Amino acid sequence: MAEHTPERALESVCEQLAKQAKRVEAAIERKKTRAAALRAEIDRLQHENPPDKDRIKQLQGLLVELQDEIAEDEAALRELQAHIAENCH
Repeated sequence: MAEHTPERALESVCEQLAKQAKRVEAAIERKKTRAAALRAEIDRLQHENPPDKDRIKQLQGLLVELQDEIAEDEAALRELQAHIAENCH
């Protein structure tokens, strides 16, 4: 049976935090990929004749929301990484 010590409990928490950080990093990358796709679609639509201004506006709104989410996720990741660095050895 595994030994339950404070050190092992801390290690377990640190392992969980590291896994969470990796999940957040992956989510950020997925959102950045989605943002790039939105930018490409907006660019494509802007070059159509005539451009679909309603669709462009809708996609620009989605892009702003996604960029805000990315910024929030990056801030949360920095905090998580700082917590890990401070408390996990």
